[in-house]
Amino acid sequence: MSKSIDKTIIVSGPKRSGGTLLTRLFDSQPGIIHFIDEAFFWEHVYNYQERGQESLFIDAFKHFGRDDLMESFIDRDILPWLGGVIRGIAPVKYEVDLHFKKEVFLDHLAGLKRCTSIPEIWNCLVNAYAHSFPTDYSERDTAYMFIGDMGRSILSTKKVNLKNCRCIFFIRNPYHALDSLKKARMFSRDSLLDRTNRKSKTLHPINFAEVIKDYYFFWNNRSEIVDERTVLIRFEDLVAEPEKTMRDIADHVGIEFTDNLLKPTLCGQPHGYGSSFEQLTGVGRSVLSRKIQVLNESEISFIGKHLKPILDYFDYKM
Repeated sequence: MSKSIDKTIIVSGPKRSGGTLLTRLFDSQPGIIHFIDEAFFWEHVYNYQERGQESLFIDAFKHFGRDDLMESFIDRDILPWLGGVIRGIAPVKYEVDLHFKKEVFLDHLAGLKRCTSIPEIWNCLVNAYAHSFPTDYSERDTAYMFIGDMGRSILSTKKVNLKNCRCIFFIRNPYHALDSLKKARMFSRDSLLDRTNRKSKTLHPINFAEVIKDYYFFWNNRSEIVDERTVLIRFEDLVAEPEKTMRDIADHVGIEFTDNLLKPTLCGQPHGYGSSFEQLTGVGRSVLSRKIQVLNESEISFIGKHLKPILDYFDYKM
């Protein structure tokens, strides 16, 4: 396939709020060109836009060679798992060979030289990514990407007027999201998982405060983030009523609801890990009764004090 992408679905929210689960549910959905893991292309766009340097970002894709660009894509997580192997550590270490065709990807990056806008770069990258996997994407025209960036990606697609873009903002009870994030950082620190430093920083008090601060990016920009393009979904609603919630999501983004949207897969194969610490067979309610595992009393009280407006707004409690 080498054609213009008809639609883009962007999922954003706080880290460890269920974005990976939603991504696994979209994995086998017909019509979707599916970025298999979290990627930060649109967050980078936002950061350049904020500094009035969007043209600088565009020129970087036109100016530099394909091999250098690919190295930077991997280093900054612009696109996910370009090395060809997806790795995880929870609940056990695993590796999946994606059969990614690096040379095909590099060949399709040649089109970046002709790009003069962010949407053109996006279209080129989606096509390059789609051609590089063994999956036949020739009849698919909708790109799906998840970014845990508190809605920055949603705002950046809005600013460039990305054609036919539909967005999902996913949120989870911050007590449980931060408990999961702290546990994940502990796993990453103790493993040899080859990921960037931004994903493995120990959640000491300063980093903990940074995460709390980041919640306020959404809170302070919520009227712009959640608009007619964006549906707000609570993680708890998805696991409590998966079919109803996924039907609502499908309706919002303009795709047909199928049973695939209820079955987590990776590259079309059953995959029960995601970012959970337990092996899953589907969308289960057990997570709703899971106790806080690694947050200490100081961290719990810090969340309650500094995220009170968000906790009250979504009726979240310990």
